[in-house]
Amino acid sequence: MLADYRKAGCGIKFIHDDLVEPGATIGEHEHRGDEEIYIIVSGHGTMRIDGQEHRVSAGDVCLTRSGHTHSLENSRDC
Repeated sequence: MLADYRKAGCGIKFIHDDLVEPGATIGEHEHRGDEEIYIIVSGHGTMRIDGQEHRVSAGDVCLTRSGHTHSLENSRDC
């Protein structure tokens, strides 16, 4: 284990993988008390965090903090 999250005072609630089809989106939403990490495995898209757009592609990692709105759109096929 590289890092022990239990010593940092946080925990992992779940790990989920999702396929966002071309043209589809994970709609804008927020989480209170939780953070999310998005790992872009393939394709291209747009990550919006608090209304600010960020172009993303394979290899990018996005962290969304508690209470911040965010969405992800797959703008092109893999």
